[in-house]
Formats: sequence, C-alpha cells, structure tokens
Amino acid sequence: MSNVEEQKIAEGIGRNVKLHRVERRLSQRALAAKLGVTNATVSNMETGKRHVSAVFLVKVAYHLGVHPGVLFIIDEPAMRAPDLLASTAQSLRH
Repeated sequence: MSNVEEQKIAEGIGRNVKLHRVERRLSQRALAAKLGVTNATVSNMETGKRHVSAVFLVKVAYHLGVHPGVLFIIDEPAMRAPDLLASTAQSLRH
C-alpha cells in the first residue's frame, strides 16, 4: 500500500469521526476530554494529519456511540475493498 493510499484511509476515517462527532453535537474539545487527549489530537485525527492506532479508534467509537467498523467505511473509489485488495496484493508482489 502506498503512502498516498494510507493518507486517503486516514482522511476517510477522520471524516467519519467528524461526521459522527458533529451528529452527536460534541465539540472537538468535548471529545478530546472524553478520550484524555488534546483538542489538537482530535483535530489532527479528523483531518488525517495524525494516524492513530486501532485501539484508539475503538475508544473513539465507544465515546461516539458507534461500532468501530463504522469509522472504516470510506466512500472513495480508490479505497473500496476490491480496489484496495488488488492494490495491496500488487504491492506485495513487488
């Protein structure tokens, strides 16, 4: 997987976090307080500038009241499962 693809995934996850945070009328500051991190951490995660661990995303999902898998639904053609799997398989062959 290329760095560009990794960045698109991080940005897609960040958009989903922001979408669910805003739907629940939570500020970045409020979510950050629940997570025990800074407002900047939440901001950077939502913009894809900070790549976070799966464990952290489970905590985020818990505080947003969603299943963690929801955060990984990325509606971007290059990130759809068949395309992503093909791209990953190709990169592993090289």
